[in-house]
Amino acid sequence: MVEKRLEESKRIELDAFPELEKLNISKTSWLYMDAFNFLRKFYGGKQNHWHVLEIVPHVQEFVEAAKNSGWEIKVFIDAVTKTGEAKRKWESRREKEVKNEKREMPQGMNTLLGDAFRLNGIEVLYSFEEDNDDTLAAYAQRDNADILSGDRDFFRYIGLTSKIYEDFKVVKKELKLKELKPNNKVVSKRNLISPPPKTMDKDPTLLELSQGIYRRGAPSPLVKLLGNPHVAARPLRQALYSRKNIPGPVTEIFPVWDGKDNKVIWTEDKVTADKSLDELLDFPEKAMEVLFPKSSLVKPAEVSDLKWQNHLYAIHSVVYELCALGNRNGANFLQMFKAKIMEFQSLSEGVAKDPHFKISKERDSKRQRKSFTKSSKEQHSELPKEKPSKSPEDQLSKKRVELPPAYKYECRYCKEMKELSGKEVLYYQTKGFQMPKQCKACKQTHAKKK
Repeated sequence: MVEKRLEESKRIELDAFPELEKLNISKTSWLYMDAFNFLRKFYGGKQNHWHVLEIVPHVQEFVEAAKNSGWEIKVFIDAVTKTGEAKRKWESRREKEVKNEKREMPQGMNTLLGDAFRLNGIEVLYSFEEDNDDTLAAYAQRDNADILSGDRDFFRYIGLTSKIYEDFKVVKKELKLKELKPNNKVVSKRNLISPPPKTMDKDPTLLELSQGIYRRGAPSPLVKLLGNPHVAARPLRQALYSRKNIPGPVTEIFPVWDGKDNKVIWTEDKVTADKSLDELLDFPEKAMEVLFPKSSLVKPAEVSDLKWQNHLYAIHSVVYELCALGNRNGANFLQMFKAKIMEFQSLSEGVAKDPHFKISKERDSKRQRKSFTKSSKEQHSELPKEKPSKSPEDQLSKKRVELPPAYKYECRYCKEMKELSGKEVLYYQTKGFQMPKQCKACKQTHAKKK
């Protein structure tokens, strides 16, 4: 038994975490987490923003491992209104995104990450009254909880007895934590706040709205070229102000590109409530068609495929987030947006599989034919040596691929909702065909008329 433990210890030391500690806890302990500090571990930094759903299984894996290791998790997310130097830094980063036509993280990730933890039964608290570090430290001390953050600023709190962890890893369904050790760096000391600052257990956007402010950044990498989607979505926001009975005008603050002076400027428009589009808050797809008609969504020639896909993600995300804030059935942003993301991935599998996606139109259909397996190498290794059957279904059964979700669409003629099965969707993808816009009956009818 002793030799087995020594071998396990050596194996862990040789791992990427030389200081990893496996905690043998006899009773449940609390671990308070600054979730946004570990966003890249849950999201993975994929360049294509339609990959955002990968946070769901990663969060689930983390939560289950924590429970297996005797931890109860509570998540804290920063939502404090930035002022002074913090505000200037935030604005400077957003301005760089507009100038450089770059957006690293998907729009709405702050809310989506919180929703993912809630779906796994974890309490999520938004720090809006005080800085997130101040809030987390105060609650951890009060509740005798440890902290998972990776921020050395926690060593500045006078009287804080919590153990600080800087990183984690899931190993064999258990949570391994790496403890953060203090160094010789001099930090200014700070008293713990008592009683702890107020928090919210839901998206704090409505709280800021009640104070007459709606502040957002650059959701798309194409703000410089096509404008800020937040500005285009204003009519839907006005309906939200009306539904939520927001008093007085709201000051809407966004970065936009001033082409005349070649610089980023910030809007400070006073916007009043207007219930004209109230019905669209319950139907995000209809809202999309009104605010961003499909006929207007034409990729400029100079824009890369990746940037265009991320722009499409951004405009959908902006609309769905507003609908989630205004919906009456209690569904959160992630729950409302999930189906649309899965649908888009099934229709754009070539883009979703390749984060760089710089292939030309001539090679586009070729890439789509390869995209339905995990990788082109795996596909070729699985192909049978004999000549494949002419039957698409027979080919699919031999390759044993995972079918994409079913595809629903409205026929352009009869206006009825139709559905393609997963096999049919896969057939269209492998042939490089576009998804149908009319049902078979209407297609035959109009073919006869011609």
